[in-house]
Amino acid sequence: MRLVNGQMTTAKFRRQLLAKGLVIEDDQDVFHIIASANGGADHVDNYAFLGNSVLNIKLGCKNDDIVGWMTGLQKLKKAVAVSNLLGNRKGLRPVDIISIGKPLVAEDIYNKGQKAGDQWLRDRRREFKNTNKGM
Repeated sequence: MRLVNGQMTTAKFRRQLLAKGLVIEDDQDVFHIIASANGGADHVDNYAFLGNSVLNIKLGCKNDDIVGWMTGLQKLKKAVAVSNLLGNRKGLRPVDIISIGKPLVAEDIYNKGQKAGDQWLRDRRREFKNTNKGM
């Protein structure tokens, strides 16, 4: 884990991605996997790139499980580890905020997000099927 080297703001991380040639449009975002409001670290291991800044805003700080699932288990494991070490909330770590005193486990966050994502996809398929009956 790149603890010291990786500490930076999302704006600086975005500039680094641009410098490496990644095209980031104005409506795309670099965001925290474990939300800063939940103690997520300002660190590259807790950042991901999302092609939709509006989605990032709508997900806010109440959907770390969905964001963790979207970014993948391996990246989520890094985000959880660095946030537990370098979390942003003074005196509080993500374990204190997200899981109310229980150890913060990436697999638990991921599984919760996957369950929500799977339900959303089932609902969308059902909706699509119902709107296309009789066509």
